[in-house]
Amino acid sequence: MNEAPLQSRAIFQLEGIMNFFLRVLSLIFICFAIRYWFLLVGAWEANIRFDTMPNHWKVASTFFAVSYPVAALGLWGLSRWGVVVWFLVASVEVGLHFFYSEIFEEYPSLIMFHLISMAIWLIYILIEYLDKKRALIQKSR
Repeated sequence: MNEAPLQSRAIFQLEGIMNFFLRVLSLIFICFAIRYWFLLVGAWEANIRFDTMPNHWKVASTFFAVSYPVAALGLWGLSRWGVVVWFLVASVEVGLHFFYSEIFEEYPSLIMFHLISMAIWLIYILIEYLDKKRALIQKSR
């Protein structure tokens, strides 16, 4: 009987760690958004701005400049829609830099960052699911 409260506290601590992870990820996404806005207005490099970009970069950078702050807001608020937007934005960016690397250039560190952060979230969801399943089995006994 003493075992159940300890296990629920462990999941609570894991939940707190995940909340911290999502908030840190939110701050990183704000930095990514600022980077894209700097690219759009030409503050990053003077010869690269929205009006001089190729069309594929215009579409991608506009999408990311708008989507990253939205994902950051949702992640900071710890909402489910924030996670959905995060997965969408990260998946699109991984796809662009991996599958279309000839036009969007290779960016292996960014690809790894997104894949590792999404894997951490999926592992957390798996642990949460297994813990709930274990709790249901223990209740039925």
